[in-house]
Amino acid sequence: MKIGNNPLPSIDDVLKKLDVSLERDWSIPLFRAAACAKRGYQAHIIPSPSDSRMKLKTSRNFAVVSALGRLIWETRNPDERTICVAQGDYSIVSESRRANAFAAEFLLPTQVVSGLKSDSPDLLEVADKYGISHEAANWHALDIERLSRDGQ
Repeated sequence: MKIGNNPLPSIDDVLKKLDVSLERDWSIPLFRAAACAKRGYQAHIIPSPSDSRMKLKTSRNFAVVSALGRLIWETRNPDERTICVAQGDYSIVSESRRANAFAAEFLLPTQVVSGLKSDSPDLLEVADKYGISHEAANWHALDIERLSRDGQ
C-alpha cells in the first residue's frame, strides 16, 4: 500500500485496495464486526453498532481490522469453502487475541511503538495520531516489550 509506517489515511480506502467491502452497519449483539469471504470473490466486513464501544471511531476501526485479521488467518487453508468469522465478546479468546494483535500492528506498526513505554505520554500521543485507542496501544507496547525482552 506504500504508506510505510505512516497512519492509515482511511480504513475504507485500505479495505478497498484489499478487495474488501465494508458493509453498512448491522445491529447484532453477537459481534462487533463480522467478515465473510469465498475464494475468488470480494470479502465483506459488517460492523455492528450494538456494542457501545463501536460509537468511537478508534474502537470501530479496531474491530473492523480485527475482523480482517481473523478472516486472513482463516483463508490460509487452500479449500474453496465460504469463510465467516466474527469478532466480539462471544469469540474464542485465543483467536480474538491473535486478531487484536493483528489489528494493533496493522494500525500502529511496531517500528513506531518500539522504544515507547506503555502508558507514557509519548505512546498516548502516537495512539491518537494513528487512530488507535490508548488501551490497544498500551497492550501493543507491552507485547512489543515482552517480545524484545524474550529475544523474538
